[in-house]
Amino acid sequence: MSASSFITGLLALLLLYPATVGLVQISNGLSGPESGQDFPDNCEGKEYKCARIAPDSHRSNGEMELRFNNTSVDQVLATFDLWVNEQPRTIEETRLIDESSIDIHVVIHTQFLSYADDLYIHIECNGDDAVVWLHSSSRFGVSDLGVNPDRILDLHSSLISVQHAGTPCS
Repeated sequence: MSASSFITGLLALLLLYPATVGLVQISNGLSGPESGQDFPDNCEGKEYKCARIAPDSHRSNGEMELRFNNTSVDQVLATFDLWVNEQPRTIEETRLIDESSIDIHVVIHTQFLSYADDLYIHIECNGDDAVVWLHSSSRFGVSDLGVNPDRILDLHSSLISVQHAGTPCS
């Protein structure tokens, strides 16, 4: 391969990269979940690009929920917000609050091509306990290469690592 062929190929790649990122960004906007969508029911159709700790758990540690004894929703929410703030390329899309629960949808963009992954958290009271469900899924491709299970388990670790004050759920 000659030097001029190599330089031409390199320039072509450099010019194609912004176009590819642009197309991915357009696709991210077109293929996202509807605004205000409820917490997803399952990972149906996304077997290799979804993970959840919730009813119908998938590609996680098998838990159906996280339960925090004698803990308020606000305490769990504060830990979640700290975790989100530590994640690069993360944008909160919606935060739905009613009398009995909170549902949050966060979009996390991958580093290189900025693919969008959706992360949902549902927090509700069950007696004096706060109950949490987590769901993370990729919008594109056939597989997430393990990113979503890792994300769910990392968030799980962050949530359980905090010592809560012992305030009944409200």
